Amino acid sequence: MKKTTVTIATFAASMLFSVNSYAGWSIEELSRKGFRFNNPPYELGEVNGVDGKSSMECFKGGESTDDESGFTPAKINKSWYLCGENSDGKLNGLTVIYINGDTKRNPEYHVVYIVDGRLAFPSLYLYKNDGDYSIGVEEGNISYLEYTTFWDSPEAAQYGLQGGYRNRPMFLELKKVYGDVIGDRQFLTDGANGQFDLKGLQDAFDRFMKSDLHIAPSAWDEYSNLKPLHTPPSQPLPPLMSTNSPVSFRFHVVDKGGDYGMFETNSVIDFWEDNSVNGCDIACREYTTTVYENGRIYEYETIYYGRMYGNAIVFTNAMNSMENGPVEKITPVKMTASPDGKGLIFHDWHFIRR
Repeated sequence: MKKTTVTIATFAASMLFSVNSYAGWSIEELSRKGFRFNNPPYELGEVNGVDGKSSMECFKGGESTDDESGFTPAKINKSWYLCGENSDGKLNGLTVIYINGDTKRNPEYHVVYIVDGRLAFPSLYLYKNDGDYSIGVEEGNISYLEYTTFWDSPEAAQYGLQGGYRNRPMFLELKKVYGDVIGDRQFLTDGANGQFDLKGLQDAFDRFMKSDLHIAPSAWDEYSNLKPLHTPPSQPLPPLMSTNSPVSFRFHVVDKGGDYGMFETNSVIDFWEDNSVNGCDIACREYTTTVYENGRIYEYETIYYGRMYGNAIVFTNAMNSMENGPVEKITPVKMTASPDGKGLIFHDWHFIRR
């Protein structure tokens, strides 16, 4: 497997091999799989990386009793992300990031999923110090070592320390997410030196999200202050196509807003299988009209191209079909089932089957 190698001296080279996450997992979807978030979130700080300057939570606390810079931008302002996606100025997706800052005493690599700058815990961290390599787990307000090569040294034995991985519950849960590879010595030494199989990590994460596996609630450390978010159960999508008759869904609203007063919007969507766009296997046509009381009429038809991710469709390409425009990449747009499982939620609109 090809690894992306990024060290302090070769950060720029990482841009040649970056792997961005486009699955677009939401906080709700991640929460249903057992991940947890700081609530309320910490202050955002700016970091740099393969997709330019972006912002994320200042999640690193003080590193000594007299360190008052914890959870501030000074802990992360020299960080560099190897993979991830800048969306509206915030970091998103599966991210491998080298955490460093003006007041960060011990830089470290983190493997973590991020949504609009908010970190999904637990995360993995790796670092090297004085010739020893270490890997651990972060659960929000607390972090702990799973293994350090120092434990295998004669000096450690003098203190009665046993070598080998501890197999702590949350580390074993993270093996569900990223695979048994995180327990390999090679993963530790490579990762602490900034070498990661970014695509392998991304593929493993997406497989976990699409599987029936979850992070066990019992694995959380008793001192972790992160609580699960209350999210409704995910509903499977209703049937979108039929061999016997066309299937379509309709949205309708009459409301008042903007500069033109009362308006009425009607929108209809339908679907078909389509693999003409790389990485996509389903297409959705949306035809929408909006009529204002002053007589203004807006009409558009857009064809979206995407693929299934769990109980959702994520559209990554679209075209203006009224102008026969080209198919272009777009910021991922997600479609899910309505709470009753009979309709669809798209652009925050509730579409009902006709």
